[in-house]
Amino acid sequence: MHKDVAAKLISILKEQFDVDLNSSIKLEDTLSSLNINSISFIRLVVELEKEFNIEFQDEIMDVSNFKTIKSLVEYIEEKGG
Repeated sequence: MHKDVAAKLISILKEQFDVDLNSSIKLEDTLSSLNINSISFIRLVVELEKEFNIEFQDEIMDVSNFKTIKSLVEYIEEKGG
């Protein structure tokens, strides 16, 4: 399951967030290294909620709560995505 969630997340990042399509995104990569700021993070959350049919809690919807791609994957899995 972990790989499926990670693959979908990486696909969303590459398709919708100006992340270089040829770059290799790793779970250890930080969101800031992918140029995800607080505004683009909200857009990402909306996409993730639709893709995985989950809801991010308001109090956690801050890019600083998710340092890496892996932390996002773990949160999605925890929510049942």
